[in-house]
Amino acid sequence: MGHFHLTPGRRLLLFLLDGGGIRTVLEISRRNADGRLLAKARPELGDLITEEVGRAKASKRPVRRIILTMKGLAAAQALRPGWQPRRLTTDVLKAWLRELQAERNEWACQFIKDAADAAELRRLRAINWIRPPLKRPGPPKGYMPRNGFQERQLRKIPGRENVAPAPIGGTQWSPALSILPSPPAPPLPVVRRPSAPIPTPPPSSDAEFYQQYVRQNFQTPYVSRPAAADVPSSENERIRDRIIRKNYRDALLPNGKVWFDNREITLAQWEKENPE
Repeated sequence: MGHFHLTPGRRLLLFLLDGGGIRTVLEISRRNADGRLLAKARPELGDLITEEVGRAKASKRPVRRIILTMKGLAAAQALRPGWQPRRLTTDVLKAWLRELQAERNEWACQFIKDAADAAELRRLRAINWIRPPLKRPGPPKGYMPRNGFQERQLRKIPGRENVAPAPIGGTQWSPALSILPSPPAPPLPVVRRPSAPIPTPPPSSDAEFYQQYVRQNFQTPYVSRPAAADVPSSENERIRDRIIRKNYRDALLPNGKVWFDNREITLAQWEKENPE
């Protein structure tokens, strides 16, 4: 309390400098016992200070603040050289913002675009152009509980009480039975359909037409010939292994012969025509 020799305006100015150039009206009223420091300092300071209305950071309640103007900042820097304010007045910030918008600053011009978009959105809502969705996403209300998976409620019939499901196999139904696996269904009978005959492709040339005509009208009876007795089975296995080593496995026929040069020959004949 050693500042009573100073004028009220000087005491308020020093109090504002200690707070970074801004103080609330409540803080200034608590500075003096009578709470009249601001009223006494207003005629002395004049246009060095201004009052702004806002809200508190924590409680969000309306609050009034006293802040230094540009002339007040000049007086403060003359009183304390090198002093920097914590923030500027709203009028100064708006003036600087308008100057940046005149210079086509991208950050400053974004405020104009946002204001235009908000005005357009309000206009569309006023003419009912933007409507809420007709169908809300998710299941209908009351179909499934909101707090997780639970048992579904039984269907309510007007004028009747809720009827429990019928017993399963002579046993009274219970929620525990609903989680038991159901018995497997009997297998369906296999119906075998007769295979349709494979149609014979039409001949593409006169030679194929003649061969097809001969096969259909002059079929010779099949005569089974005994295997060559002079060729032992071990020799046939050796020839078969040789054919497989030469990557001719597809040429081996199920009847123990081999397909070579567009004709069916025995293993001994193939060995004779393809010596090692």
